[in-house]
Amino acid sequence: MTSARVNRGFQSGYEKRSPDGSAIQSARAEFLSELSWERPAVIRSLFDDCRPIHTDLLRRKEPLLEKLVAARISQQESIPRQPKFLRSYALRTLFPDYVGMLPIDGSEDLVAALENWARVNHLECDWCLNAALEFLNEFEVTDDKSLAFRLLSDGDDSLLHHCIAAAWSTVVLKTRTYASYRQYQSNQTIEEAGVFAFLFKYGEIDFYVIGPFGKKNWSEFYTEVELAFKRAKDKPRGARKQLDAQLRRYRDDVNRVAKQLDLQPPRRAWSKSDHVKWLIDYQVPPCRSYREVARLVRRDESTIREAIGNLSRLIGLTLRRSEIGRKKGIVEMRPRRNRSVKL
Repeated sequence: MTSARVNRGFQSGYEKRSPDGSAIQSARAEFLSELSWERPAVIRSLFDDCRPIHTDLLRRKEPLLEKLVAARISQQESIPRQPKFLRSYALRTLFPDYVGMLPIDGSEDLVAALENWARVNHLECDWCLNAALEFLNEFEVTDDKSLAFRLLSDGDDSLLHHCIAAAWSTVVLKTRTYASYRQYQSNQTIEEAGVFAFLFKYGEIDFYVIGPFGKKNWSEFYTEVELAFKRAKDKPRGARKQLDAQLRRYRDDVNRVAKQLDLQPPRRAWSKSDHVKWLIDYQVPPCRSYREVARLVRRDESTIREAIGNLSRLIGLTLRRSEIGRKKGIVEMRPRRNRSVKL
């Protein structure tokens, strides 16, 4: 199965320095989404190997889950909650993430199963393990789960496939939503500092443009300002000079606020979502070498190496070790000799 790919940049405007900023979370969401398309067997192995252990752990923790649900209901008596959402809240509270699950009594088997899945698929990082655990929790509250297992006993696994895909898609959506939330947090702080938007008023000209925040960099900001200025009619003498002067002051103000709030400048982590597929082809079994990926997409090997390296560093995924030497079964050919005949 292949997915439609478009050029997509993992970029962000000014934001708080963080190991999980919006650009990073956006790239991780794209990786998780592409993983389900390119390596569906990886998601299915997670389900087959870890879900039974996850279910058994929940059965043993059921009294605690019921207490968490009851506490949630008592806190929000005026707001009726569906059992599905109450159950989801209890699961998130009990298993906030992979690291938070480690000290829980009885979780050793599930931890071992998740770590083995991550090791086999070269996804040994906390955020991948968090996504795996979130997937198991989401499947637990899937609406059609019971019906899917009844149909499976009759030999029909189509609904089960749908439930697995829905649970994984929810994990991807939550990752993208968290990326937007992190950017919103930074934008709110910047707005309080008074530099979130550039306002220009001169004569009859009056417009404003959002600054280099959200998914916007400085180049895109200047393009929007230029378009707004061109749309203005009856420009008085000196309008262009005044605009340039105010833009310089605005950029100085933004840089000053960014330094005060410890914001990192806008960045763009190259461009194409095809790079995500290249990383998956190299990293996740069945793995391809850099050279094999380059031949497959008809690109230079150095381009493939650079793209895979950049993306892996951005999302915090340690690359597997490359195989050194020729693969097993490949026999070295004898060197050819010059058998020219002297006359």
